[in-house]
Amino acid sequence: MIAVTVAFLVAMAVTSAVTPVALKLAVRFGAMAVPRSRDVHTTPMPRLGGIAIYCGVLVATFLTVTRAISSRMEHMDGRCILWACWPQAPSLHS
Repeated sequence: MIAVTVAFLVAMAVTSAVTPVALKLAVRFGAMAVPRSRDVHTTPMPRLGGIAIYCGVLVATFLTVTRAISSRMEHMDGRCILWACWPQAPSLHS
């Protein structure tokens, strides 16, 4: 449960840090949603917010997966790592 909480907090922190950058890029490159008659917003809204969310999820996923892999690798010796990279390697039971 702690790993899930840490992943959530990492995703939230990265998303919060990347959002202002995405806003500036959207304004700079004109990636703005211009209001139409059926829209709720009355001013142009930036469209790159999803990139900030994606970055947060990507970083949190990467950290979680690499942590899980490294914790499993502690129990492996060099032959297991060799076998994982080269399945045709000589038998592990030699």
